[in-house]
Amino acid sequence: MKISVVVPTCQRAQMLHTAVRSIQNQSRPDLIAEIIVSENSDAPESAAVCRECDTVTVKFCRQSPALRVVDHFLWLVRQAESEWVAWLADDDMWGRHHLAEAAYFLALHPDAVAFVSESVLVRNDSRTATQGFRSTLHSFLEPHTSTYEDHWVWGAEEMFVECMAQTPVNMWAMVVKKSVLLAAVEALVPSNVGYESDRIFLWRIATLGKIVVGREVTTFFRQHDDNASMRMWQQNQPEQERMTRFYIKQIIAEATQLGIPVRAAWFKVWDQLTDAAKSHILKAAGKASKQEIIEQWGAAALATTAAAEERPKRAGLLKCWVPPVIWALAGKLFKA
Repeated sequence: MKISVVVPTCQRAQMLHTAVRSIQNQSRPDLIAEIIVSENSDAPESAAVCRECDTVTVKFCRQSPALRVVDHFLWLVRQAESEWVAWLADDDMWGRHHLAEAAYFLALHPDAVAFVSESVLVRNDSRTATQGFRSTLHSFLEPHTSTYEDHWVWGAEEMFVECMAQTPVNMWAMVVKKSVLLAAVEALVPSNVGYESDRIFLWRIATLGKIVVGREVTTFFRQHDDNASMRMWQQNQPEQERMTRFYIKQIIAEATQLGIPVRAAWFKVWDQLTDAAKSHILKAAGKASKQEIIEQWGAAALATTAAAEERPKRAGLLKCWVPPVIWALAGKLFKA
C-alpha cells in the first residue's frame, strides 16, 4: 500500500513546520509515496519549511493567484499519484503511528474506502489535551459498552445517525481512496464552507463505501487563535447555526433518497442509549443540531427517561451566606 500525503497551507509556516515533521516522523515511512504541500498565498516562509525536511522529499507548490478553499483542496488532491490519499491541515499534526494504523485496518477491511482515527484537541504545538474523544452514538451501544473495541466499521446509516448530533470525527484524520476523496470534496459548496461543513463531507464519503473508524488517538487538532472555522463561528454565530441546520437537512434528504428510513434509524440508536449516554451526547451537541433534530422528529428524539435530580435552592439572604456545598449537604440530610 502506498499513500500520497497532501497538506494545504496558507500563511502559517510555524504550524506547518510541526505538521510536516509529524509526517516525516511516521513509524512506517515506507507507506509514503510522496508529500505535497501547497501554499495558497505569497508567503515565502512555507517553502523554507519544506526544504528543511532531510529524510523525505516534499514537493512544494504555490498557488498564484490564491484559490478558494474548496478549489485549493480539489487541486491538491488531484495532484496525488497514489490510489490512497492522506491529508493533513497545516494546523494539525499526526502521532507517529497514524499511517501504520490506517494500513493495518484497511488491510483487515479491503472493501473499505476510508480510515479515520481518533483525534483530540490540544494546545497548539503540545500534546496536552484540552478536549478528549468525541462521543459517538454507536460507541454507547452493545457490544461496545461491555467489551473493548479497537475499531468500528460505519456505513451510510451509521454515519447518517452520527452526523445528526455533531460532526463525529475529524476529516483531517482520514486516509481515503483518491476517487472517493475527490467526490467528497466536490460536495463542499465553495461559497458555503463554514463551521461544521465537514459533516456533509463525512456523510458523502460514507455513501461511497465503508469507513473504518480507529479507536487510537493518532491525530492532534491544535487549538490556536488563527483557527478559521472558530473565527467564522465567533464572527457570525447565527449564520453558522443556519448553515449547520442546512447541512443536516441536506443529509436527511440524501439519506431518504438512498432508502435509509431516517426517523427509524435515529430512534433505533437513541432509544437504546442509557440516560447517562444521552446526557453526554446532548452536552456535546450544538444548539442548532438539537433544534433541527427536534424539528424533524419531535421532542422524543432527544428525550431522556430519568428526571433530573432536584437540588434545594438557596433563597434570599441565605444565598449570600451559605456555601453551595453546605446547602446541598443540608438538603440531603433533610431528605434522608
